[in-house]
Amino acid sequence: METDPAALAAGPYRTPHRLAARAAVYAWQEPRIDLIGAAVDALTALSDGAVVVDVGCGPGRYLRRLGATRPELRPVGIDVSIGMLRAAGQRRVAAGSADALPLRTGSVDAALAMHMLYHLPRPEAGLAELRRVLRPGGRLLVSTNDDTVDGLWQLFRDAGLDRLPVSGRWSLAGATDALQVAGFADVRERAFDYVLDIPAPGPVLDYFDSCRSADSTEPGWRQVRRNVAAAVASSIERHGSVRCRGRVGVLTARAY
Repeated sequence: METDPAALAAGPYRTPHRLAARAAVYAWQEPRIDLIGAAVDALTALSDGAVVVDVGCGPGRYLRRLGATRPELRPVGIDVSIGMLRAAGQRRVAAGSADALPLRTGSVDAALAMHMLYHLPRPEAGLAELRRVLRPGGRLLVSTNDDTVDGLWQLFRDAGLDRLPVSGRWSLAGATDALQVAGFADVRERAFDYVLDIPAPGPVLDYFDSCRSADSTEPGWRQVRRNVAAAVASSIERHGSVRCRGRVGVLTARAY
C-alpha cells in the first residue's frame, strides 16, 4: 500500500494529518536540520523565471518557502493526492504521480523529489521521469533516509512490528549510484546526523499510529501498540525521554 500511488492518495495521504504526525517528532531533533532551507540554498543559481517543480509536494512546505524567499521563480507542485494539493494552497499545482509526470519533456529548470521516491512501485521509473522533464543542465534535488541508522523504527520492531520503514526501499546507501545510472551527472550527497530526544509518549505513539495500514487489519497491531506504549513509558521513566539516532541525506545532481 505504501508503494501504490492511488492507495496513498485515497488512504494515508488523502489529507496531511498522518504526515504531520510523523513530522511532529522532529520538534525534538538535535541538532535541528532545515531540509527546506538546504533545498532553497541549492537553487540560488537559478535565473529569474526558472520553473521549479516539487514532485510529491504534499502540503506545500517547500513551495511556500520558495515563494517567500525566491518570488521570482515559478514553482509548480505535483502530488497524487488532491487533499494534499488543496492543503498546499498554491496557484500552480497539478495531480499526478512521479512515474508519469504531467509535464512536457525538457520543460523544467529544477526538480525536487524530497522523501518520496521510495513510495513508487519502481523508484527508477520516477528518476527516469525527472530526467525527462528536466532541461539539459537542469538541477535535481532528492532526499531520503539512511536505513542503517535506527530511528524510531527500531523501537517499533523491538515491540513486534514485523515490517521495515518504506524509506528502506530507496535509501541513502544506494542513492548516488541510482542517480548516476538514471542519467544524472555531478551527483553530490550531503548527510545529516541527528538525535531525537522526545520527552513525552504522545508524539511517539502518534508517529506509530501514522504507520498503520489503511485497512486496519494488520495482524497484532493492537498488541504491538501496547508494547510500544510500554517501552516508551519505561524509557521516559528511566531516562526522561525516548532517545534515538537518525540520518538523512540530500543529493543534488544535473541532467545531461
